[in-house]
Amino acid sequence: MVILATAILITAVQGLAYLGWVTVHWERVTADLQKLMGGGSEGGMDASQLLAQLTDHLTVVASQGLPSVAGFTTGLTLAFMPGLQII
Repeated sequence: MVILATAILITAVQGLAYLGWVTVHWERVTADLQKLMGGGSEGGMDASQLLAQLTDHLTVVASQGLPSVAGFTTGLTLAFMPGLQII
C-alpha cells in the first residue's frame, strides 16, 4: 500500500512539473535521500529513526494551510450536497 501511495505521489508531482506548475530538482532530492539513507559519508539512519523523523516533518508540512484546506473542503462539500438549502 505504501509503495502504491509513493508511486501515485511521484506521478502527481511529475504531472504538475510537466504542466509547468512546479519545478522539481530531482538531483537535490536524490542527494538528500542518499544522505538520509546512509549513502553519504556521515552514515544514515535505521528504519525507526527514519520513521520518527518523517512523522515529525509530516506533522509540520500537513499543518501548513490546513485551516484553509478544511474550510475549502467543507464549503465545496456543502455546495454539492443534493437537497441542502442553507438560505
